[in-house]
Amino acid sequence: MSQSHERFYGRILQNMTEGVVLVRQGVIQFANPAAMAIFDRDDLQGRNFASAFIEYKENDDFNQCILDAIYGHSAMNENIVAFFDGRQMRQLHIKASFLNMDDDTSGLIIVVDDVSELMKLRNEVTTIEELHELNRKLAARNAHLQRAHDHY
Repeated sequence: MSQSHERFYGRILQNMTEGVVLVRQGVIQFANPAAMAIFDRDDLQGRNFASAFIEYKENDDFNQCILDAIYGHSAMNENIVAFFDGRQMRQLHIKASFLNMDDDTSGLIIVVDDVSELMKLRNEVTTIEELHELNRKLAARNAHLQRAHDHY
């Protein structure tokens, strides 16, 4: 690959809104700026994956998604999981893939997006829909009681 192609692809990764993390032999080889922002860490590159992410019990689902991709050698493992960054709980859409080209070239690629606000809005819409249904039932019950009252 030419240097201009490498720069071009590098710019794509640097400007993505989704976080991209590449792990080889248990060490984080690359993390784009979005990944560092999503995980609220600026020290990911060069760190051992376990020391960077297994620190909080709240991240068991996140770590299990990663382990499933590694040990299942799955083409793609995708989930929405809770993630605690040390300050706040977030909902992350995570896609993890184990890439195995040959014995010397294997690794894990993780693409992650913070969907906390989307999940919050989805929950609010569900609550509004539930309240609307309750209101409809109450109105029907009220109409029934009004008819019964008018009958007497």
